[in-house]
Amino acid sequence: MNNYMYLLLIIICWSINPFFKKKLTTNLNSVEYNCANNMCILCMILMVIFYLNFIQTKSETISINFFNKLNRNQLGLLVLSAFLTLLPSFLFINVLKEMDVSFVVPFTQSLTIVFSTIIGVLIMNEKFNLKIGLGIVSIVVGIGLLTNK
Repeated sequence: MNNYMYLLLIIICWSINPFFKKKLTTNLNSVEYNCANNMCILCMILMVIFYLNFIQTKSETISINFFNKLNRNQLGLLVLSAFLTLLPSFLFINVLKEMDVSFVVPFTQSLTIVFSTIIGVLIMNEKFNLKIGLGIVSIVVGIGLLTNK
């Protein structure tokens, strides 16, 4: 499967998932939802590890000691990355309970694009050109249209 197919699959999953989250949070608060969701994810990860290590006949396996591949700085980044995944997840659930998915997702995703581009250019020395700049401007105009009732 090529990268564009992966991107399409990511977009489809990310487009459907917030609606499932909103449905589930009618019975669960954000902490309960995130605990249940992450337990399901952990079970899926454990099944993948089991499959790769005990069922698959190819030589690809996953060592349980994969943390040993990371140095101290990378372990710190891993913890920070986990926190930066979990915190917005809690906040996102709370926002979805009060607002329409069709507003929340475009608003958050488009601003994520803007801020990711700014961080990429200013901190990570990624390239910036007129085409990217025009794209950012069109996103900001789109956010203005989206939020102006």
